[in-house]
Amino acid sequence: MTETGYGHILRGTICQDFSISDDSEGYALIVVCDGHGSQKHFRSDRGSKMAACIFHDIVKEMYSESHEELCELASNGNRRELEFIACHLVRNLIFRWREAVKNDIGSSDCIAQFDEKEIAATDPKILEKYRCGKYDVYSAYGTTFIAACMTGDLCFGIQIGDGDLSAMDNEGRFRRLVPDDPKCSPPPSTTSLCDDDAFGNARVSVCLRADADFPMAIFACSDGVIDSFSDDYARHSVFLRMVHEKSNDPDFEANTRWYLREKLSKEGSRDDVSLAGIVICDLHDSRKELNNEVSASESIAADSLDGTANAEVINELANGSDFDSGDAKDETSANCNGDSNETPVSEVSLNQSTDSADVDVGKNGE
Repeated sequence: MTETGYGHILRGTICQDFSISDDSEGYALIVVCDGHGSQKHFRSDRGSKMAACIFHDIVKEMYSESHEELCELASNGNRRELEFIACHLVRNLIFRWREAVKNDIGSSDCIAQFDEKEIAATDPKILEKYRCGKYDVYSAYGTTFIAACMTGDLCFGIQIGDGDLSAMDNEGRFRRLVPDDPKCSPPPSTTSLCDDDAFGNARVSVCLRADADFPMAIFACSDGVIDSFSDDYARHSVFLRMVHEKSNDPDFEANTRWYLREKLSKEGSRDDVSLAGIVICDLHDSRKELNNEVSASESIAADSLDGTANAEVINELANGSDFDSGDAKDETSANCNGDSNETPVSEVSLNQSTDSADVDVGKNGE
């Protein structure tokens, strides 16, 4: 789900995030795209929507045509071949996205196709760089890209640019599903789908059911969500609370949208906020301790306001038990250039000693 940032509302600018979730075809898919906010990328709202919708189509085609093959590869533990398929999905995404951008422009002379409002709102120096070819047409549509898909014995994650893709195992511990990209540090530095080397900057990860840390839940979020928390621990604490609430709160979606809009964006980053998740349907049957009362004891940093901790936000989500720190371990993932990356994984684990209780994610303000 995506909510327009409070800062965007105040400035009267459009939302540049776009997200998709789908579990209707025998698989679960989440996509979060965050269009770049600078004037150079003044059609990034279109670029983010194009990327999400195109990848949705690619995944539907893949599972329609190759579902049995994928299941066989997963059951045989053929991780290398599955990583190759994930990289092929990235290539397909980049090619189709670029074709969609060209079709949207309709001309090699990109400036001639921009409307008067876009030109008036853009720095003349930036327009000149488009005119002289220093910026290509894809730059105007620049966006980050995060996706995860799960079916049967297989899960894969893909990321280009900043944002976060986190996986939770059946012990309630969180890890990053794909490795960090040093090119995305320090913020607001980021790689992009519009980069010439977008394929080389893509990070992919493949998980098999036989893996000890096979995800029981996955969360993808844009940097507007990340920047609203003091640290990863605080964010993952809220994600864990949401795993509990999804099966207990009939107004989960409306409450979560209110929380994203009124708390994370308005009192936190003031940026557009996007969050999408996959929770395995038998999670509560197989790990009943995840239904226990959860305390998100870390505070949210409202750094766009005064940088101070906002304990009230977390307190509205949960009260009760504490979290224990999980044991750190490493997992090897790869980028699409074939390089291996080791990434630290465990950041939050669940205290299983308390009783369950129903606590709303937030108030329904709609």
